[in-house]
Amino acid sequence: MKKYWNHIVSGLLIFSVVAGSYATASLADAREMQKEVSIDDKSSSYGSKAAIQNDVYILPLRMIHDLAKVELTWDNVHKRAEVKSQLKKYIITAGEKIVQTSSNPVRLKTPAELRNGNIFVPATLLAEMSGAKVTISEDDVAAKFTTANYYIMHPEGEPDITLLPMKIGKYDYIEGMKLKVSGKTYSFPDWKGMWGWNYKPELITEDISGDGHKEIIVVNTLGYGTGLFNQEVKVWNPVTLKEEKIDSLKKIVEENIEKSTIKADKNQIQISLQIKGHKEPITQVIKDPYASEMSLNDGLGFGAWERYMVTDGKLMMRASANYTNTSPAGDLIVTFQYKDHKYQADEIKYEPLGD
Repeated sequence: MKKYWNHIVSGLLIFSVVAGSYATASLADAREMQKEVSIDDKSSSYGSKAAIQNDVYILPLRMIHDLAKVELTWDNVHKRAEVKSQLKKYIITAGEKIVQTSSNPVRLKTPAELRNGNIFVPATLLAEMSGAKVTISEDDVAAKFTTANYYIMHPEGEPDITLLPMKIGKYDYIEGMKLKVSGKTYSFPDWKGMWGWNYKPELITEDISGDGHKEIIVVNTLGYGTGLFNQEVKVWNPVTLKEEKIDSLKKIVEENIEKSTIKADKNQIQISLQIKGHKEPITQVIKDPYASEMSLNDGLGFGAWERYMVTDGKLMMRASANYTNTSPAGDLIVTFQYKDHKYQADEIKYEPLGD
């Protein structure tokens, strides 16, 4: 038994050495790779100029003009640059780690360096001077900058309408939003959602009520995961200065789905769906050789996926209809109408998956 454990330990030691060597080599290779730099989710040409110096991600100082409005001057005699923002002044000298400021000095992890006529500084210093946030990937390949402009949205061609976050939380999840319309600000503490590179609010202006005036529509993504995607929609009327009521998916299902059944035999699943106002139920057959072994819902479950959009001047929603917790059979498609001072279901259709 002791001999057996010796073999195991020896094998683990060999694996550790080999794996460690491989990891070191992979990291070294990654650092020689072409760098990627993005600003507010848009690729920047400065990726071709980025480098690693003393384990620090460095970039040309002049990139700061793409991050913020600052004044940048160069003293060629003393080989130093001066950066003036609205709140602070920085003096950066080539070959030195200490950056003099109008308050406390900043100590860099690697000296500012002159390369081909350009002074290079750490990405973190660029972020500090510009007020941006920077995230460096673990392999030191990508630098992602997020500026204050990232959290400002306008509908296309309408600069007088602005959507802003009230509080930016972890992973860019927003708690509360503000609308600025023609110089006036309106706050909505209960509006929330994601504001990251994957999903941001959709800001739309269109007359979806039919009153001849454009409403402001905000579609927020609340979260997503395997088999899940959840959105909510907000509609604000700039004439009445009020947020409009919208029937929830739950209410629409309760009032309009009269019955749904799911049955299985050896190789297929049979679905029946009765929508209010439809003379005949909708039937669907899904072929599956393991149908009889599956854990099926008693009836269709709605809303694992819930998405909103504006199409042809109408507010619409697509909600998945699942026959298991994770298996969709199709989509419930709802077209809203503004009636009795709220948006409610006007037309409901069912679209089987694959149609």
